[in-house]
Amino acid sequence: MNTPDVVGFTLESAKTELSKFNRDVRVFETFAPKEKTTIGECRVVKQVIHENWIELIVSYF
Repeated sequence: MNTPDVVGFTLESAKTELSKFNRDVRVFETFAPKEKTTIGECRVVKQVIHENWIELIVSYF
């Protein structure tokens, strides 16, 4: 079963979709240079598939 591409998904939707796979999901936040807040909708902006885990880079919009 191939791991789906969840770029553009909300973080919760991405976690739900990836929960079907037996891999650890690690989430890393990124912020705009002038904004350091977690206000707004959190979406996946990058996904990296490693051997035993999936890395999600998220940002707030």
